[in-house]
Amino acid sequence: MADLFAIGTTALQAFQNAIAVTSNNIANANTPGYSLETINFAAAPPQTDGTIQVGGGVLISGINRAYSELTTNQLYASQSGLGQLNGLQTYTSQLDNIVGTTAGGLTTALQGYYNAWSTVASNPTSTAARQALLSAANTVASSLQTTNGQLQQLSTSINTGLQGDVQQINSIATQIAKLNTQIVAGTAAAGGTPPNALLDQRGQLLSDLSKLVGVSTTSNSDGSINVFVGTGTTLVLAQSASALTTVGNPFNASQV
Repeated sequence: MADLFAIGTTALQAFQNAIAVTSNNIANANTPGYSLETINFAAAPPQTDGTIQVGGGVLISGINRAYSELTTNQLYASQSGLGQLNGLQTYTSQLDNIVGTTAGGLTTALQGYYNAWSTVASNPTSTAARQALLSAANTVASSLQTTNGQLQQLSTSINTGLQGDVQQINSIATQIAKLNTQIVAGTAAAGGTPPNALLDQRGQLLSDLSKLVGVSTTSNSDGSINVFVGTGTTLVLAQSASALTTVGNPFNASQV
């Protein structure tokens, strides 16, 4: 006779786990990098009652992580493009503020200088016009010196930003390589079932990386991934990470 209590117990255990998965999804609704999980059910091995077989209840065959490689790669590409445009906008705005039409800036000083020349050309014998031209010339010289200092500060800021980004990229690469190691070990220990939480952590790191540099990945059969940046430079190869560094601009030693 089929064990009704055993069948009922499998159902209770299975749906208790299903409720736990749902609760975990709700709890992590706003967690960065978290992927929605769904539970998979499978029929338990049947029970034999004489010459017939009766169902043995329900089992959990696995917990799937909602993930699309195509969508994720599109997200990384979009974030890389946005990061590049944001960086361009940040520095071009600062440059525009330095040499643009801001009152009292270089543009204003140059306009005053040209106007002073026009006045002298109209009345070359006027001492006052000549003195005004000399004053305008001094103002332009002072404005050029100020602008040069501001441009030097901007150049220093860009160098510092590049070096900071490189350090952050290297830190993320090291973390991804460590997670690759943990994922390979966790997958093997679970008989091939991937550790979803570790995959989410790695995905969040890749998302952060894509905001700093163009990213592409390839997957390995053991669960690890390879990460390439830029035009194909290897940053992470399975469980080992490479380190980027800055180099001096061959045309300007003060820039990296």
